[in-house]
Amino acid sequence: MYQYCKNFFKFLLGLILFIPLILLCFGCPALEILKIIFFLQTYGDLQLNLPLELIYLFIALCGPVLLFILIIRRCCFNWCVFTHECLQQILMWLLLFWIAYSLIYTNFTWNELGNIPLLCPPRYDYTTLEIKQACEVRAANLFCQWIFLLVMIFWTALLREGYISEYLDIGKKLTYYDESYDY
Repeated sequence: MYQYCKNFFKFLLGLILFIPLILLCFGCPALEILKIIFFLQTYGDLQLNLPLELIYLFIALCGPVLLFILIIRRCCFNWCVFTHECLQQILMWLLLFWIAYSLIYTNFTWNELGNIPLLCPPRYDYTTLEIKQACEVRAANLFCQWIFLLVMIFWTALLREGYISEYLDIGKKLTYYDESYDY
């Protein structure tokens, strides 16, 4: 009974983190695309640091693209692209890039709206509706970027320590995994 409860709670904890992780994995690039679109719709009222935004978009798209490639390769061709350990290395580097770039991105975009407050209060006197919408998308983008980072760090740490059920380790299902092979 103890082992059953332990496995159930490991699965439940993993599910609680896995669902937002997947949603944010796809939501962060979508919000970044929306941010670029909304900022461009202000016709220069809000300045967009396009190289910074495109680098962030590239990094944000790495996760969904990698996941999509792994799923297609595994499901359609029954062939794995990476070993499990190689995928773990790629994901750790992606996590490190995400941490570093989140700090850089936040630093350079913190005052991009001038004196408009970060959370875009409804009573603020926005000059246009487009600026209000761009502010809201920007706030959601920053919020999701940092929430994704925190969830990813928790997921990685808890999975590595065995607090999350191995059934939720999607990497083992989408890669070649051989426990007997010693790296």
